Amino acid sequence: MSIAVPRIDRAHIINIAQMRYFNITTIRVRPGHDAELAEARRIINAAHEKASMDEHWATFQVVSGAPSGTYYIFLPMKSMKELDTAEEIHGKGYEAALGEENQRRLRERAGSAVLSTESAVFSFSPAMSVLPEDMIASDPEFWRPKRRVAAKPASGKPGQAKPAGTP
Repeated sequence: MSIAVPRIDRAHIINIAQMRYFNITTIRVRPGHDAELAEARRIINAAHEKASMDEHWATFQVVSGAPSGTYYIFLPMKSMKELDTAEEIHGKGYEAALGEENQRRLRERAGSAVLSTESAVFSFSPAMSVLPEDMIASDPEFWRPKRRVAAKPASGKPGQAKPAGTP
């Protein structure tokens, strides 16, 4: 069973190299209820498209290495501020795009299909990342920061500490 993801067109592709965080949501679905989760995601995708929301994510079904019925939703973010604005973005305009009937259907599908959800925010680490050169070139200050040289100790001799009480 695959989960429907938003239609991709070139105008909506994001530059991952300019992102600094991923909000990763783990969804665990009751056995046999994958189709209900897929329907819930289709409702959400349609509402996002109808409301012309500028929010991008990718949904993956785990097939190995986690319990059956595990899905991950990756939401890239440029800054932590995006977490603060999520409630506002999904406010009245989004609710209107969903409509009352779809809000009801969404609650029913999620209520019957989902065992649990968990979200965690992860930050990108340039020191731990291996990227293609074209991604690095899109934001070299972040991905290849200039190294700072450590200052010499006050004694003037590297590696030699000053005795306690010495000015």
